[in-house]
Amino acid sequence: MSNTLRLILKENELLVLQLANSCLVRSLNGRQWLTIDGRDICLDATGGLVTLPAGKLLLEGSGSIELNLAQDPARHSSRVRFNSLSFSSAKGNVPCN
Repeated sequence: MSNTLRLILKENELLVLQLANSCLVRSLNGRQWLTIDGRDICLDATGGLVTLPAGKLLLEGSGSIELNLAQDPARHSSRVRFNSLSFSSAKGNVPCN
């Protein structure tokens, strides 16, 4: 079982996700920069695919990305969740949870 979240990133916005589970991230178009656990990753649609551990994820760039949260039914409840979601733009921080 898996859960997928598609996001559209706009220029000058920073998206912060607290991933409760490991996650497969794929760039659908555009170019994105990710930081998790002190690791910086650049993705684009020409092969942008990376598996990330649970933790705080910083996203910026532009275009669309897809986060696929793998779920092991034996270890998790039937619900996979993002712990928190917020983004920052030139107008300030906006919490989404």
